Amino acid sequence: MAHAGKKPSSKKPKTEHSRQVDLSTSATP
Repeated sequence: MAHAGKKPSSKKPKTEHSRQVDLSTSATP
């Protein structure tokens, strides 16, 4: 399918990996 990794996930929900990274970045003190 199309490169669903370089484009911003505006229509699709964030992938588990992306979510984990976001959480880690947001969890930074």
